[in-house]
Parts: sequence; structure tokens; C-alpha cells
Amino acid sequence: MSISQKFSPPNASKITSYSDGSRSKKNADSFQKDREILDQITLTRSEALQMSLRVMAIVAAPSSKDRDVSIEEFNAYQEKYLKTLGLLFGKENILDLPQDKLDWIRQIASQDGELRQRVLSCGERIKSLGTRLAEGNIPTYREASQFYEAIFPATYESMNVITEALWGDLELKKGDIDGARQTLTSAFNDIRKISTSIRLTAINASVEAARAGDAGRGFSVIASEVKTHAEGIQAATDNAQSVISTLIN
Repeated sequence: MSISQKFSPPNASKITSYSDGSRSKKNADSFQKDREILDQITLTRSEALQMSLRVMAIVAAPSSKDRDVSIEEFNAYQEKYLKTLGLLFGKENILDLPQDKLDWIRQIASQDGELRQRVLSCGERIKSLGTRLAEGNIPTYREASQFYEAIFPATYESMNVITEALWGDLELKKGDIDGARQTLTSAFNDIRKISTSIRLTAINASVEAARAGDAGRGFSVIASEVKTHAEGIQAATDNAQSVISTLIN
């Protein structure tokens, strides 16, 4: 599956001005919280990918020790992923946000009922696999591939939609424009780092697939698709930063 969703910049019509210093400080703090929210959602896409790669590593593990390490890593990513779903749709408050900010996030994240159900279904599938691994029931290669195909593209697309909706609802204040520019630049840099990490992971997966011979051919295909996703994230990020730089300048 090829994904070409683009990262949408904020709406220029929502930019307003003010001169009150206390409001400036308040909005600067709000921008920081908004950045933390967007970072958390962005990381969810990376966590979905990392879980998929860990499942592949579990299947291909040459020893029980290697398998146990991969299962432990899967569980760590699973915990982070499910906490973000709790932030978006449940009762988690992992970022220690005020109630009005929580209500804002959940209202936007739940606007599309089909999207909400798709993401929650991903969460249930991940929890089910986690339970299965805890019971010592190791998935097959085909099941590992199916897990990737079900979890990563759906998470990537859904979190893109939610991120775009949050961006569209944010109000950038002219009095805090320098702080906003720094926040946006930092957020984009974080996304670029994740994109680079994904590309490197895909390259490593391709190398391991080559070592595995015929048994690793499927992994090689998946690694190639993962690399394509990473390049898409990079291109969309560069485009969004260019548009926003023009907007705020």
C-alpha cells in the first residue's frame, strides 16, 4: 500500500494579534503543549512501525534469548502506543494536559467515527498479539506480515488525519510568532529525525532479509515499502515547513 497523505499547515485566516504580555506568555505555553501533542501523535506512527519490525524479529529470532529481547521491546512500544490511544480516545493524560486541552484533542480525534474505530481496532489487535506473546504463542511469518499490513498503514493514515485536523484548529498569535516559528521548526526537525530513523531501520531490515535468503524475501518487500513511507514523511514535512515559513513571514 502506498500512502501519500500530506501534512497540512494551519489556516492563515486564523492568525490574530494582541499586545497583552500575560496573554503572550499564556499562548507561548499553549504552543509548547500543542507541540507536545503533535510530537506524541507523530511518535505513534513510529511506534506502529517499530512494533511491526519487532514481530518480524520475533519470528526470525535465531535463539530464545533474541526472541525474548524482541518481545520485551515489542511490549515497550505497545505500552506507548496504547497510552497515546488513551490520550486521543480514552482517559489517559500522559502529557499532564489541562481538561480543556484534553477535551479539544478528543473532540477533534473523534470527529470521524470510522477513523476512530479503525485506530481502536489497531489497538485491540496489538493487545491481542501482546497477550499471545505473553502466553508463548509465536506468530508465523505470514501473521507477522499481516500484522504490519494491518497496523502501520492504518496508523499512519489515521494519525495524519488527526494531526491535520489539530493543525487546522490551532490559532497562531502574531505576538508569539517568533516562539511559534521555533516550535514549528523544532517539531519538523523531530519528524525528520524519525523519518531518517525509519529509513535506516528499513535498510537494516533489507540486510537481514538478504542474510535470511529465501525465508527473508517477504521482509525485503516490507522493508522497501517502509522506506517509501519514510521518504513520503520527509517530503511532506519539507513541503509543510516551506508553506508555513511563507505564511508567518
